[in-house]
Amino acid sequence: MCENSDRRPGDTKVRHWIGDLRAADVCRRNGVSVKAFFARLRRGWSVERAATEPMRTARRITPGQTTRDLAALAGISRSAAATRLRYGWSVERIVAQPVKRRPNRLGRLPDGRTVAEAARAAGIKPGTLGYRLRRGWPLDRALNEPLLPGRKRSGS
Repeated sequence: MCENSDRRPGDTKVRHWIGDLRAADVCRRNGVSVKAFFARLRRGWSVERAATEPMRTARRITPGQTTRDLAALAGISRSAAATRLRYGWSVERIVAQPVKRRPNRLGRLPDGRTVAEAARAAGIKPGTLGYRLRRGWPLDRALNEPLLPGRKRSGS
């Protein structure tokens, strides 16, 4: 017997009930968090199923090895390891292949400073300087051109 959002005598709040038990109590007995319970209800699960179906545990790659263990072994993030598994990579390939680091697309300026350092020194935002350089502005103009009226300079 499963009732949705029923008020019991003396209750001031709407609660979910499974028989004579509060769903929150059933959740605790079954190791289901109340947050997961309500998320399941929003997805259209029945109150009884949302409160009693066990929570998923960490994905097992091999007996005793989880995604977290694999990520630590490979020296990569858990999300990177999980993504690689979803794409069908073997455990050996996940461990062997390092994560590609994206280089700074703009690199360093001729004087050795980074774009961010040069922008801060000129009092403009790094994004503004990067935008100007990508548009083909000469470095001197990109650093010294005043901002449009109504725009704030960085640090002011």
